[in-house]
Amino acid sequence: MIKRAFSAVLILLLICGLMGSCGQRAEDGEIEDVEIAEPSYDTEAADKFIKAESPHDYEYTSFAIKKAHMRFDVPTTWTVSFVNARYVTIQTPKNDTFLPDTTISILCGYGEDIAENEMTQYTLNDRAYKFSDFFSFELAGLTTYTDGIPRHLRSYTAEDEIRNGLAIVDEDHKSDAATLIANDVVLVDKTNKYYIDQYGMTSTYVSWDGSPFCFTAIAAKENLEHATQMIEYMISSIAYEKSKPDGYKEISYEDFATCVPSTFSPITGAENIYISPLNENTETAGMAVGVFTMDKKNWDTLDEINLASKYGEKIVSLCFSPYKIDARYGVQVNATNTMEGPDFSGPVTLDCTNHKDPTEIAGSVFGTYGYYQADYYVTNLEDRPYLITVFYQDCQKDLAKAFGATAYKKLREN
Repeated sequence: MIKRAFSAVLILLLICGLMGSCGQRAEDGEIEDVEIAEPSYDTEAADKFIKAESPHDYEYTSFAIKKAHMRFDVPTTWTVSFVNARYVTIQTPKNDTFLPDTTISILCGYGEDIAENEMTQYTLNDRAYKFSDFFSFELAGLTTYTDGIPRHLRSYTAEDEIRNGLAIVDEDHKSDAATLIANDVVLVDKTNKYYIDQYGMTSTYVSWDGSPFCFTAIAAKENLEHATQMIEYMISSIAYEKSKPDGYKEISYEDFATCVPSTFSPITGAENIYISPLNENTETAGMAVGVFTMDKKNWDTLDEINLASKYGEKIVSLCFSPYKIDARYGVQVNATNTMEGPDFSGPVTLDCTNHKDPTEIAGSVFGTYGYYQADYYVTNLEDRPYLITVFYQDCQKDLAKAFGATAYKKLREN
């Protein structure tokens, strides 16, 4: 039998109150050569970008955001900083002859609903020019460096210009990219010094692999158009980054053994859950796999209702404990029985908008909202119930299925 639960965390809660082997620390075994299903790639979307002419005589290198399966060109003299799996910054040198002393920020909106359907929360939310709705609160807190000084937006009212129909996408995907420009923004630094009438902001939004992405820069007004050209050039160079999944390692407890991905590590104090950290540039960033035993009495009452209502928020907090989740995060957990594959399935949503200051969430591992899924597998061996949960985001669903199926199969073999 196979179950899908909304949060690998959810098992974690079960760990503490319900599970017999909570206190046993897993031991890493040998890495095994187990075949992992290749993720499916939206090759049609990958072909929608039309490579532009470089607006300046830069030499380029390629940088990949592996979780997004995205690769694009960056001038070799610019400094790329990977902050976490959904936030990357690029700093141009002060002596750059085309775009000096400018920070370009890239935000990934994994799991945001940009499908065109009647149930969507936003009108026309599949159109790139509307994607600023997903990022506007976060943009106000992003750090930009000018003259070596960290600053962030103090205010801007609205974009002054919307450019649709960009030449960097083909005719069939014109609504998948748009540039929004605010000609005048106010910045503030840590000393509360204001910078007025000096800077503007340019942001190009794109639909990529089912999620919205934002490439944005705050630049001196005289360089604002150059910033726009460079951002659009980088986007025009986007290609799929295909990575080869890692193998597995066996983890052992007192009464069972199973497999988890070889690069995953246990959470301190909750060694039944193995994670791939959100601050690492990997295809699996943010994923988790948990394997536990349950008392028979808890097995008998395990259903979609008590998974969501009884354990939900506490479990999420445990699974996300490395990221310092606090009371300001609103958590919503749901679960449903599935007809095939994992037995339970359900989303977990983190609402981070209770943070009053945008700088607290800007560029964070979750952003304004975090959208996650999990597969939840259940099996009963010798009248002993076991739980396996794989926690992931939509862009990782193929890997999640492979990880869960492998862990389940290995557990059944022992």
